[in-house]
Amino acid sequence: MGQVLVVIAAALGLLLGGAGGYQLGYISGRVSGRAALLQEQALASAAAERERTQDDATIRDLSDADLCRRALRARGLPVAACDKLHRVP
Repeated sequence: MGQVLVVIAAALGLLLGGAGGYQLGYISGRVSGRAALLQEQALASAAAERERTQDDATIRDLSDADLCRRALRARGLPVAACDKLHRVP
């Protein structure tokens, strides 16, 4: 009877230890997956910010007339309305 209790106790210990190991592995995997997702989002955000900065610099250098032409062309509209924005030196 004593040996049966030892075997049952050993089996129960292995079962609980395995379940605990599984749970620890699951949580660890979940945390590392979340960290990878956050890193990917941060890189995408940084790339978008760099692109916006370049666009801002390009737009800042445009004259009012050029900015008007660019906006109207993007919408498929005639750019003749932008001619009055030309500054006469």
